[in-house]
Amino acid sequence: MGLDRTTIQRALSGLLDKGLVKRIQRNLKGGGYVFLYKVKEKNGIKEIIQENIHEWYKSVEKMINKW
Repeated sequence: MGLDRTTIQRALSGLLDKGLVKRIQRNLKGGGYVFLYKVKEKNGIKEIIQENIHEWYKSVEKMINKW
């Protein structure tokens, strides 16, 4: 991808925090481990997006009513 490792780590961290990807640890035969990242199922992502939109809508509605 030609990107710095820290850039990738920061992006993956954000996706993990949002629940859009999951991290799987794979142990190596000679010792150590690597992490694999997988996108969650489509329905799970849709649910997260819908929840975020609903929360955003409620907060905007609350701000408009205070105005």
